[in-house]
Amino acid sequence: MLYLIMLITHANAIDWKDGLLTKPLSKDLCEQQFKTCSCDSTKLDTCVPEYEATIAPISEELKAKIIGKSWHEGCPLPIKDISTVQLMHWTPEGEIHWGHINIASVEAENVAKIFAELYEAQFPITSIKLIHEFNGSDDVSMKANNTSGFNCRPIKNTKRWSQHSYGQALDINPLWNPWVRGTIIDPPEGKEFVDRSNPQLGLIRAGDSTVLSFEKYGWKWGGYWSNGRKDYQHFSTSGK
Repeated sequence: MLYLIMLITHANAIDWKDGLLTKPLSKDLCEQQFKTCSCDSTKLDTCVPEYEATIAPISEELKAKIIGKSWHEGCPLPIKDISTVQLMHWTPEGEIHWGHINIASVEAENVAKIFAELYEAQFPITSIKLIHEFNGSDDVSMKANNTSGFNCRPIKNTKRWSQHSYGQALDINPLWNPWVRGTIIDPPEGKEFVDRSNPQLGLIRAGDSTVLSFEKYGWKWGGYWSNGRKDYQHFSTSGK
């Protein structure tokens, strides 16, 4: 698997990209538009650009947007220790989009590599938008099936910091991979996806390639919890 991960040290140097990048193309069109392409030689119009990701410190412009929404004074992770990962991902519609994740800088390169493997597997992700675009609301982000990382907030109904507050947790397709405890489901709209045998692409299941990709880089899956809860969307470095 070929991929390009760029590390940028200057906070304002990232070339911000968003939304649709491309759909699968013919070999000629792909090679005209992108540096390197990957193609299925047995099918037409299946060429796509090789995965790219850029890692950069939080810019001053982005800092102004997240303060008061996903970050505030007293958060356990300083803004200077957060990085933005801009990356490519597949959508359920078979398109390739740009996405953005804020994450602890110490894990940014690992996260970029994990998503390289998800891209290679064509794992569909509805959207990857920064949580301030949902006014810092985890509930709104989950309902939209948005994949997210850093968000300085307590665990719901507690005063304890969520692992997202440390920038070392990710929630993947949370509508399709809900948090479950008995009959309580979060988000509630994810009820039909509690059954892991649901054929919906983008679900995460025990031992699948998505779980294995995260495990390779030291991230643990909430679907393995054995305390009466399952958090199918959740990956963290601590296992919490």
